[in-house]
Amino acid sequence: MKESAVYQEILQEGRQEGLQKGLEKGLEKGRQEGLLEGKLKTIPLLKKLGLSIAEIAEELEIDVALVNQFVANQNNSKFR
Repeated sequence: MKESAVYQEILQEGRQEGLQKGLEKGLEKGRQEGLLEGKLKTIPLLKKLGLSIAEIAEELEIDVALVNQFVANQNNSKFR
């Protein structure tokens, strides 16, 4: 049965569909990471403008803990 043309065609279609779905997931993940990276790059500017951690998180629509972590990492890297 594995040698039949119908089986081979179905197998190939399944592989192509799996590859397509994997590619779509990868692209979406890349978009999300890029969007987050852009938001993180704006944190120092917003902090300089006087916004609080909570305000920054709200404006960027990201978690307060993530903003805190980013600011802490930036402060630690300034002292090195």
